[in-house]
This record gives sequence, structure tokens and C-alpha cells, in this order.
Amino acid sequence: MAAHLLPICALFLTLLDMAQGFRGPLLPNRPFTTVWNANTQWCLERHGVDVDVSVFDVVANPGQTFRGP
Repeated sequence: MAAHLLPICALFLTLLDMAQGFRGPLLPNRPFTTVWNANTQWCLERHGVDVDVSVFDVVANPGQTFRGP
């Protein structure tokens, strides 16, 4: 009889665990953040194509330089 409650309890516990790990938005006043991890500066340098991602509210780094570890 209690077997039908098992999926509901599992879902509840999963959602509870997910909610406890939530930290909120990375940037203030921006509930959705787009991360663009492509070295698009080469598009302009090598092919003369400027990839303008500002229409998607993407914040790019100054000079479009690609820096990694």
C-alpha cells in the first residue's frame, strides 16, 4: 500500500537536496547568466568576422583575449 508513495518521496528528497545547494545568481540583478567559452577573437583577427554576442546579453572580456590556466 505504501509502495505508491515511494516515487513521490524520492522526488521530494531529490528536490529538497537540490534546493539546499542553490546559491542564487552569479551576477546581481541577472537571474540568468550565459557563459561564452569560445575564443572568438580569432574570428576577427583571421577572418575579419566580428562575432557580436551582446544581443544575447553576454558580457565579454575586454579586448576579447583568451586566457587560460
